[in-house]
Amino acid sequence: MADRTNVTVRFLEGLTIVLSILAAFVLDSWWDDHVAARALDEGLIAVVEELDLAERHVAERVEAYSRVEGYLVTILDLFGAEREGSVIEIPDTLMPAILYTPTIDPPTGALDAFFRAGLLASVADPEVRKRLAALPSQYADGEDDERDALEYTLATVRPLLERSLSAQDFTAVMGQTQHYWSLFRASAPWNTPVSNIRLQATSELHNAIASRLQMLRTSQYEVRSLGREIATTAKMLHEASP
Repeated sequence: MADRTNVTVRFLEGLTIVLSILAAFVLDSWWDDHVAARALDEGLIAVVEELDLAERHVAERVEAYSRVEGYLVTILDLFGAEREGSVIEIPDTLMPAILYTPTIDPPTGALDAFFRAGLLASVADPEVRKRLAALPSQYADGEDDERDALEYTLATVRPLLERSLSAQDFTAVMGQTQHYWSLFRASAPWNTPVSNIRLQATSELHNAIASRLQMLRTSQYEVRSLGREIATTAKMLHEASP
């Protein structure tokens, strides 16, 4: 009888140990899942907040593109049918459009951290996962287009503009460049010109400005598309939020 009791006790002790080990594994697994789910939720919250900021940022850049486009069209109209080499007067408020190139620089810190943490694979919705994965390359494509436009402006348009202006006017325009850019960023272009800049109208300069206008329109189209992608991705994340 005593032997049976000892066997039963040992069995119960062993069962208790096994159950304790299994319970520990279950708790560890649950905790790991809990930590992973919390990290994913926090990461997605940070990403969607950042995408909301990026959407507003891109919208501001699109607005800047629209203003620059309008200014460039007006400048080209002023060239009109003027004789080669004749001097035309352009309001100084339009001059920044010849050199100013809007640029996108959306915030990416939360998205970068999300990728570094390896959280992308844990996103349940495959469409959201696909859209998030595509954003970095879409940002890079937009930056490449703008870099090409900026390089063309510096290498081609600026030298032609310098040759078409008096040294005094060119110095004045370049000296005001940062001020002009701040006005664009503040969405507060001047309504009344301060003075007119005398510009020598050449077909070479006209064609360079026209090429710059076409490049700007291409970049504007790409940035608008990027804005739609950001807005759609942010909306899907908002809808998926608890």
